[in-house]
Amino acid sequence: MNVIAIIGARLNSSRLPGKHLLPLAGKPIIEHIQNRLEHCQTLTDIVLATTLDEFNQPLINWANNNSQCLAYSGDVNDLMGRINAVVEQYQADIVVYICGDCPLIDPGFIDHAVNQLRQNPQADSISLAPDVRSIHEGMAFYTRQGWDNLFVNSVSDMEKEHVGYANQRCHCLTPLLIQDSDDFSGVEHRISVDTDADYRFMQQIFQRWYAQNRTDPIVPLKWVVDTLKQEASLRQINGHVKQKKADQQYPSVSLYCAYRAADDALYQLSVKLGAALQEHYGLGTQLHVLTTETLQATWSQNCQTYHDEQAFIDALKHDDRHLTLCLLPVPLQQQVEQFKHVLSGNNSLAIELFDAKEHSATSHSIAFKWLNNGATQATAQETVINELTFNNLTQLISGLFLAYSKEI
Repeated sequence: MNVIAIIGARLNSSRLPGKHLLPLAGKPIIEHIQNRLEHCQTLTDIVLATTLDEFNQPLINWANNNSQCLAYSGDVNDLMGRINAVVEQYQADIVVYICGDCPLIDPGFIDHAVNQLRQNPQADSISLAPDVRSIHEGMAFYTRQGWDNLFVNSVSDMEKEHVGYANQRCHCLTPLLIQDSDDFSGVEHRISVDTDADYRFMQQIFQRWYAQNRTDPIVPLKWVVDTLKQEASLRQINGHVKQKKADQQYPSVSLYCAYRAADDALYQLSVKLGAALQEHYGLGTQLHVLTTETLQATWSQNCQTYHDEQAFIDALKHDDRHLTLCLLPVPLQQQVEQFKHVLSGNNSLAIELFDAKEHSATSHSIAFKWLNNGATQATAQETVINELTFNNLTQLISGLFLAYSKEI
């Protein structure tokens, strides 16, 4: 019987680009997942399913040296299609789908679920019984018949992009309700890596374990649960992160700023604001930075740098994201003033934040403008907010944007 574990991963995550190759205890996240699957006793093959795109080449290169890999040449958003290509090529009898951003999957639970599926031929998928509370994330189990039913019924874009989503509409699966393989209850906490805060949490987990257990091959999930029960400070690292919902569209955000020095307040605010919008509201952000420096890459956001002012301005003019935030020094703000009508016409919502007083070390003022085009005539409002806290700013921008989103 062919039991194929298929890891779904690609590097262009909107909230944490390149996350699968980020290091944990000296190894990339994807390698920790591979190692944990190798500890399973029931798996015949482990295959990485990714897309045949230039941005995924580093992931393909890693897989070619460490694992089996199928690089799918179809629609990059068709996750079901990618997995099905592996299922057919490897003639899978049981399909174990693994999310490529969950480095704490439990090998014992995977073997337990596969064995339960083998022993109960009347079922074609696995679900935990309603009374079971567990920290598990990022796994799904199907017989070949169950997978084929799910694949055939995954017809919408949403159903093709999210494994198992079609079953919520048509109930095409017959699940086997099982108990857990161990006690992984007692704490509810996310163990997938979707944002920078998730990554910082996972770094802490792996550093703590390997500081005391240098020769142990994997971090035990049971130890993670027990540690989280005892230490609220660990839970707080990413406890605020919003899990994206499969049936909800999340707008995209562009942040435009200038980097003039290491202590540039508007640049630092841009990075922090982008991270907050991603983690609290699930928005994908793109950071655009005008600078003469070579900036250290940020893991928390997609980042595009410009050394030429005109190229920076042109990118802003032609930006087609739902929300544009401009955190600019006064000289650049004056240029934006000349074409702000273009922003309100091309984007759903354009917001400008800039120093109220140029070159004033004592000023905490931020000028704030928002332009809302929508279905009605564009309007503009300007406010000067003194001693504005970061949380106030995040809530203000999010409130404006969420209110606008309801209108459209």
